[in-house]
Amino acid sequence: ARSTLLPVALGAASLVNPYGWRLYELVARFGDPFFREAIVEWEPPFESRFMATPQFWLYIIWLAVAIVAAWRSLRSRREAAPVLTLTVFAALSFAARRHISLLAIVTAPWVGAELAGWIEGLSRGRERLRRAAAITGSCAPAVLAVLLAAQGAIRGDGKTRAPSIGIAANVPVEALEVMRAEELRGRVFTDMGF
Repeated sequence: ARSTLLPVALGAASLVNPYGWRLYELVARFGDPFFREAIVEWEPPFESRFMATPQFWLYIIWLAVAIVAAWRSLRSRREAAPVLTLTVFAALSFAARRHISLLAIVTAPWVGAELAGWIEGLSRGRERLRRAAAITGSCAPAVLAVLLAAQGAIRGDGKTRAPSIGIAANVPVEALEVMRAEELRGRVFTDMGF
């Protein structure tokens, strides 16, 4: 029952923002085909340029493990929430690449539990293997972060984005400096983008 009420409570909590329900109006604007064509993250993942990247195959592997974990959760514990959650977020990820990270975030708890159970079963009676798996699992995110920082991320078009502090060339840094120098206050930003 709690797993059914949680999405309702989170949906209600999302309305507590400066825009109220109109926040979802902004989300609906991204359904416009213009955004789908102009912004890479709104393209679907099953597009040839993205399919040629390592991120695509990581997505496919994660999706496969999430499906197995959700199915096992339904079969062994009779929990429908993982299957329903996976269905919603997998559908979102099929529609736009930007939702792949959300899929990973919401499925991480049961994917992690499933992988932990699998590693434990594999390493039962083999303490060294169990420790190695735990250390590898703990260090993998840090190693990935260091690689991305040193080498840059592979973009959707197959090119590598150079490492940076996250300020893109199209960010109006000078405009922000003028706003700070002029001590502008109040609602100085637009609804979209900046």
